[in-house]
Amino acid sequence: MIYTYTKMVHGFSTRLTGEEARLLENQLGILSLLPEAKYELHTIRAPELFGLDQSTDLVPESDLVG
Repeated sequence: MIYTYTKMVHGFSTRLTGEEARLLENQLGILSLLPEAKYELHTIRAPELFGLDQSTDLVPESDLVG
């Protein structure tokens, strides 16, 4: 088991083979199995993409930041 979820959803994450996933999916009380979603980085130039440059402050100065 990699992680358990208890705040908003009750569940867990784990790594399973295809056969293990099929067996688990058929167990009483299992609502669904969701495969891991993998995301690929499409840019390494996000600041420039959004019209920002290195001199732009993304978070203005604040008395709360110490």
